[in-house]
Amino acid sequence: SAADIANKAAGQATSAAASQGEAAYRAAQEATRKVAAKVSAAAQKAQAAAALKYAQAGQLTQAAQIAQALVFKEASQTAKTGRTVQAAEAIQMLAMAQVAALQHALSQAEAQVAIAQQVMDAATSAYYEQSSMLKQAQKTAQNIIHQQSLAVSDLSSAQAAAETARAAATKALYQA
Repeated sequence: SAADIANKAAGQATSAAASQGEAAYRAAQEATRKVAAKVSAAAQKAQAAAALKYAQAGQLTQAAQIAQALVFKEASQTAKTGRTVQAAEAIQMLAMAQVAALQHALSQAEAQVAIAQQVMDAATSAYYEQSSMLKQAQKTAQNIIHQQSLAVSDLSSAQAAAETARAAATKALYQA
């Protein structure tokens, strides 16, 4: 009869509506699970980036230490060269005194003066060159220290982002 057909149709419609509601719930759960997985993967990538920043900061620290050691070495070499210049100047003065005191040995004394002048010129040149290298090494050390500071700042930002992502992933996983 028509009533049976209508009742049967109503039952099928009710069953289809219940089935659609369950499918929508499952789809929402699956979407939540996928979002949580993506957030978790992003958190892992952020943690990996933070680890890389830690490694870079370590490398910059090591480079800064090496640069500082070079600065100290150059300072020591500069001091030694300064003493060599002073010694060469003393030799030149001695040679000139010998020229005044020993007119008969004038040609020999002038040779000593010339040698002392060459030594002084070479030592003076080395002194100025090493002084320039010292200044460059100090500038390089300052640049490395500045880069290290920037890397540490980037690292802090990356850690904060990683923690935020981890918290979001955890929240999403608990909600799923």
